[in-house]
Parts: sequence; C-alpha cells; structure tokens
Amino acid sequence: MPPTAAAPTPSAVPAVRREEQTPFATQLPAQKRLTRSPPSYRAKDDDTIEPFSRRRTLIAENMLHSLGTSAHVASVAEIDMLRVQRAKAQDADKSPGKLTFMPYIVQALAQALAEHPRLNASVDGDRLILRKDRNIGVAVDTPDGLVVPVLHRADELNLFGIARRLQELSERARQGKLRPDDVAEGSFTLSNTVRDGNLFGISIIRQPEVGILRIGSIVKRPVVREVEGEEVVVVGGEKKKEV
Repeated sequence: MPPTAAAPTPSAVPAVRREEQTPFATQLPAQKRLTRSPPSYRAKDDDTIEPFSRRRTLIAENMLHSLGTSAHVASVAEIDMLRVQRAKAQDADKSPGKLTFMPYIVQALAQALAEHPRLNASVDGDRLILRKDRNIGVAVDTPDGLVVPVLHRADELNLFGIARRLQELSERARQGKLRPDDVAEGSFTLSNTVRDGNLFGISIIRQPEVGILRIGSIVKRPVVREVEGEEVVVVGGEKKKEV
C-alpha cells in the first residue's frame, strides 16, 4: 500500500489572532470600557455656574432621542420673497396687528403639506400614519428656552387668522402662560432663526413628526430677471443702474 500523507498538526494551520477580528473598542478590558468617561471641566472659584432649567434638560433629552430615532437628511433652497414682500406691504393696513413674513410662510407650508401628505405624518413602528389635521408648530424663543406652540388646523385659517393666532401664542409662550393643548398634537414644525441673522441652519426633527422646516434671514441680493425681453440684474425688485 502506498504511504498515506500525515494529517497537518494544529501548529501547521495558520492561526488568526482574536484581536485582529474585533474592533478596537471591544479589545479594551471590560473594566476600562465601563469606567471610561468623556473629558470634563471642573469649575473654578471665579467661574459662574448656571444650572440647566427643567425645560432645557428636556429639550436636550428629546433632541438626543430624535437623533437616535430618525435618519436626518437636510436640504437647503433659496426662495425669492419679492412678491411676498409686496403683498405684505399691501396687506399691512388690513391686518388687525403687526404683519410679519411668518404668516405667509405658515400659510405656504400648510398648502405644501396638503400637496405632500407624507410630510404631514408620524411613524408608528413599521407603518406611516398620514395625519388628517395639519397642525403646524412654530418655535418661540423664551428666557427659559425654546417652546413650540401649535397652530391647530392651520390650513383652515386665512392669512390674518394665522397672524392673529401666531401673535397670541407667541405672547403666551414668552409669558409662560401656554396651556397643555397649545403645545400638543403638532404634525410639522417651523423653526425661525431670522432675527439672529443666520442664512440657514439644520434643525432636529421633533418626534413623532417626520420633518422640520428651518428658515433663515431674508436679505437683498442681486438676481437676474427678464425685463421687457432683456435680462438685467435687479436688487430688491429694482433695476440696477450699472449692469
């Protein structure tokens, strides 16, 4: 009989070290993984300490929860507000109070949600609930932090109704007099950073909503328009003298 080949001994089989198969974090001893903490700063005697309010603490917790719940994808677009500016000037005398750009934005947003119902929705497990009521929350800055009163059924209000409701909710928010119903059942949120001079920003979705709109500053810019068949550069709706 021909001689049979000897089976390879365990030492002849290439060994792969366990450390090479696992991520770096899992190679750390369990005790180090559990006790490791992020860098911190210890207050000094001449530092000023401001404890977080309950509202700010809840805001932080909700934002972190949202980042871990929804995939956030941002899109930035510019909008020509010239016609809105002209309409605002014409409507100012008919408005019961001071008229800002915000009622126009809320009205346009309500119409957009009607055209795109999947943005006026909430996620429930493995299904999407398309909500009938378009309840638009508008973020208001207060001394205690941001709060989001809600315009319920905003699509059923006209421009001046939206303006009046916004003013009422904003005043109550800054006075700390909002009722629980005033901040409940929002289906989409509008974040306003205009007064801070920001061009744009990226906001975090308010759960269980599926989207958020953040607006930036309204500024004058030179743009190209067609005037009497000729392309010209205009600023604020007026033809620039030097083209």
